[in-house]
Amino acid sequence: MVFEYRGNARTPGPLGRVPGALGGRVPGPLRSEPKGEPGKGSTATKASKTTPDQADGTSDALNEKVAKAAEGYVGKPVVGSGECYDLADAIAKEAGAKSAPDFGKVTKSKSQDYVWGKPVKLSEIKRGDQVQFRNHKIVIDITTTVTKDGKVIEESPKPSHEEHVRGQHSATVLSVNADGTFTVVEQHVLDPTGKQLSDTVRGTNTVYPKNKTTEDIQTRSENGHKIVKTTRKTITVTGKIMPYRPQEDPKHKKDLDFQ
Repeated sequence: MVFEYRGNARTPGPLGRVPGALGGRVPGPLRSEPKGEPGKGSTATKASKTTPDQADGTSDALNEKVAKAAEGYVGKPVVGSGECYDLADAIAKEAGAKSAPDFGKVTKSKSQDYVWGKPVKLSEIKRGDQVQFRNHKIVIDITTTVTKDGKVIEESPKPSHEEHVRGQHSATVLSVNADGTFTVVEQHVLDPTGKQLSDTVRGTNTVYPKNKTTEDIQTRSENGHKIVKTTRKTITVTGKIMPYRPQEDPKHKKDLDFQ
């Protein structure tokens, strides 16, 4: 599925000049120990120094490896057949992380949501995580109003309207912003012209995880009158984002040990 782009204007914004028509046909679905002092008659087991993250194969170091691998593809020719899955899979394997086939059979069905690691909350998403989208849609509406001494004298004749759709899509998180939005590395997206699929990997699109409204207000005086220009951006989000924390692939470690 190719990301759809529908809009009556191209307005600069967090998504840059690349339409958010994203998507693609991709393979994939979707005790506490008793207290005691070891060595003094206690049967308690000495606490392991392994952290929970390390125990389940996740770590900050692995996330950074995944992010670095993703960065290396930005601007280069698309990977494999050009589907979004191909890039996410290549990034995971290059970083030594488990990929979708490690969590279930890849069926290539559009109804399948892929699993890329340990599920995490959307509020916990960070650089290096991999995400799976399902029917995710971002609608951006921008209106401009000018008032003179509180009276409307000008309104945008045709408000800007954009729709960025990710039906079934896989991507890798490159950075997370303070407002909760995040940029992703992905392929099978439209090029800057919005007319055809990009033949290079993109790394500039911003994803909005929830609804958001912002206003830019500019005030000036003109011949004793107060002129106020208000630009209002309303972002409406529907659908699902499923974030996953990369997990170390034991097979990769064995290969390195063998070498």
